[in-house]
Amino acid sequence: MSAGFPRAGRLAKTKTDNIYWSSSEFYNNPANNALYVNVNNGNVNNNNKNNRNSYVRPVLAFSIKIYRSIVNFKNNKSK
Repeated sequence: MSAGFPRAGRLAKTKTDNIYWSSSEFYNNPANNALYVNVNNGNVNNNNKNNRNSYVRPVLAFSIKIYRSIVNFKNNKSK
């Protein structure tokens, strides 16, 4: 784990033969379905959010600052 991302406690172990919920809702039915990842083969699919056969893997929260710059290429100046 990078020193740039502080963490609390130890890292969790991943079971490689199971599926883990994603934080993404399924676009076709966001109220009821979410995406999951099969960590054994990398497949991504969706299932009902009430399905209890999947695991949750906690991850660190982070944010990325996006700096906007307007460039006027005609005059070659940045604003």
